[in-house]
Amino acid sequence: LIRSLLESVQIGSHREVMRELDKLDRNGEDNVKSSLRRYADANQIMTLFKIFEKDLIFFERNAFDGAKELNTLIRRCKKQHVSLIFSPHIMRGFEYYTGMLFEIRHKGQKGQQLSLAAGGRYDRVVGKYLRKEIPATGISFGLERMASASPLVPQITPRAILISLNQDAEVLALAKILRAAGVSCVTYSEKLG
Repeated sequence: LIRSLLESVQIGSHREVMRELDKLDRNGEDNVKSSLRRYADANQIMTLFKIFEKDLIFFERNAFDGAKELNTLIRRCKKQHVSLIFSPHIMRGFEYYTGMLFEIRHKGQKGQQLSLAAGGRYDRVVGKYLRKEIPATGISFGLERMASASPLVPQITPRAILISLNQDAEVLALAKILRAAGVSCVTYSEKLG
């Protein structure tokens, strides 16, 4: 879909332009537009950003590649009570993703969007060693971010921390004994600072 949009306004250097567009959230629209001047003139950039304001139905009606499939996905997800928001400027993982990308976000403190998970389509990765394309979609979750977004508060705080000084097996054995006796504890085997 993005390649189709770029072609519609006659902007080349697709991969480089996509990398710049992916920075919208971090760098802001003005900075990205300025960076895009290396690949397109002001009218092309302005037209592209006007197109980005359109909804997915516009892209489907005007036969942009990929729009129909995205609309179908959104309708199917809606039936399952999953809310999807189409964003034409999330682009990353050019080395392995072969299709759409997705990001799961949570509205954090002060209304900031916190990315909890991300993934996409990567048909060439799974079958790489078999020398054939195997359709695949994957996702990875940020455990730390999910924990920070969780409203859950631990009910038990550890009463002991066991620090291993090159005695990992002994520390784990001691932790097992303490936990069996009802003493909450955590173990630490990293090098101490």
